[in-house]
Amino acid sequence: MIEKERAGHDGAPTRPTRPTRVRREVAHVRSSLLTFGPPTRGRWPLAIQAALAMAVPVVLLAALGRADLGLLAATGAFTGLYGGRATPRERAVLVPVVAVALLLSAAAGAVAAAGGTAVVLVGLLVWSVLASAGTLAFSLGPPGPIFFVLVFGLSAGVTAVHDGARVVEPATLLAAVAGSSAFAYLLAVAPLLRRRHRRAPARSLRELLPGPRLDDGARTVLLRATAVAVVGVAAAAVVDPQRAYWVVTAGVAVVGVSAARRVTVTRGVHRAVGTVAGAALFLLLAQLGPSGVVLGLVLGALQLAVELVVVRHYALALTFITPLVLLIATAATGGALASTDVALERVVDTLVGAAIGIACAVLVAPPSRAGGPSEGPTGEGPGAPVIRRRRRDDVPVLADVLLAQQPLTSYPVRNPLPFPVEEFLHADDAVAAWVAEIDGRVVGHVCWTRPADPGTAAVEACATAHGCPVSGLAWVSTLFVDPAAGGRGLGRRLLATAVGGIRDAGLHPCLEVVDLNPVAGRLYRATGWVEVLRTRPDWLAGAVDDPEVGESIMVLPVTGR
Repeated sequence: MIEKERAGHDGAPTRPTRPTRVRREVAHVRSSLLTFGPPTRGRWPLAIQAALAMAVPVVLLAALGRADLGLLAATGAFTGLYGGRATPRERAVLVPVVAVALLLSAAAGAVAAAGGTAVVLVGLLVWSVLASAGTLAFSLGPPGPIFFVLVFGLSAGVTAVHDGARVVEPATLLAAVAGSSAFAYLLAVAPLLRRRHRRAPARSLRELLPGPRLDDGARTVLLRATAVAVVGVAAAAVVDPQRAYWVVTAGVAVVGVSAARRVTVTRGVHRAVGTVAGAALFLLLAQLGPSGVVLGLVLGALQLAVELVVVRHYALALTFITPLVLLIATAATGGALASTDVALERVVDTLVGAAIGIACAVLVAPPSRAGGPSEGPTGEGPGAPVIRRRRRDDVPVLADVLLAQQPLTSYPVRNPLPFPVEEFLHADDAVAAWVAEIDGRVVGHVCWTRPADPGTAAVEACATAHGCPVSGLAWVSTLFVDPAAGGRGLGRRLLATAVGGIRDAGLHPCLEVVDLNPVAGRLYRATGWVEVLRTRPDWLAGAVDDPEVGESIMVLPVTGR
């Protein structure tokens, strides 16, 4: 996404041998456990919203003498965890959809509980697949299907029938979840009290949740999630059916975000490590015996910690997520908080779920990015988009598309460019490049290159953020889509294709985006990119008079929720 001239690269990387790839992956996972991602601007307001959504219902109901209802309501607070990178106006239309989905998850769990253990196991399998399919088909984004599966399992547990009676009546549970979801919504839209948020541009719900459609990567993730649900339910049915939802939740959390094997394996290891540490923290907190108002404050503090660190270190986030969920589940069902058996069971369940997730990622291959059927259309028939490798004869057409969309997107900033458009498209120095095509018409482009200026602040900031040498970086560049082909998710697909190519080469993705292109900036943040540096390079200062306009240097961490 850069406009300055970049020097040529030293050739496309050759494919390493299997032992080399294994050593590289092991080193990467080890490095990810020892390295924090860069701090993310604007995380505190979201973290405070999430903490209040968790703590206030528990504290308020405990003060009124109904601590049991407060703990049930805590699951509704998960509503506010979605759409964290959307604007307040966008969250105003997105969060209600999430709230309904969580309420349906709770209702489905309660209905399944009435049928007994066998029905709950079948329901867990079906709901895991449906939740994964829905979040993927509509590009809901982080944290993915995990909380829909978790709420189903928790609801089935707390509304189970014992000695002919429900532990908690379904109507009571659903009322508590609905009330806390509504409170989480109010917190999410509270920034709209400020005029600048009300006047900010916003995407429609259709743009926020495009679909339904499943590209090759999404189908791979769905297939893995289905395999995790089947194997996890089958394993739990043999060992202890009451623990099935924790095994499946752990597995779905591992595979439900990305088709890239490296991401899945890394998440699996982080989840296992974080859960072991989290179980220890749970036992420590449980020894203190928090209850009522104090328990609500503890849950709020844990949720605050989760949201502050989840984009920087997944294992550390799990260290706080684990006691959070264990405290809710154990206290809501009247169990003993300081139960070593419960903590040990959850550690074992998570290790099993993570292992199942990693195994499914290894056995179910991600789609190829080198061309061929896996880069084909997202659907059948005319008009289905295709992502394919760029050919030399595409460059003149791409030049026309690029300059035709410039007045609408301000990308590139300078028009006309002070150098040939072919140079801007990296016609000769891209390591790899792809185009989007509809009915034979080229409508979009992306490529990736190697850093040309190793000594710049931008490159050094990216290397520091990724915890790698400059030689380990790669740059996503010249991503654009003809606005006439918008609404099909082509920008996301092209971006994911370039990122996949970079990671397959064992490199770390970086990019630059100018403030004048807010749509691109929202896309990057929505797909997990984080800013590591703000700058105003000389070429931008010469092209735009407004001194407030700068560019963001961004990286895509491997870990995420």
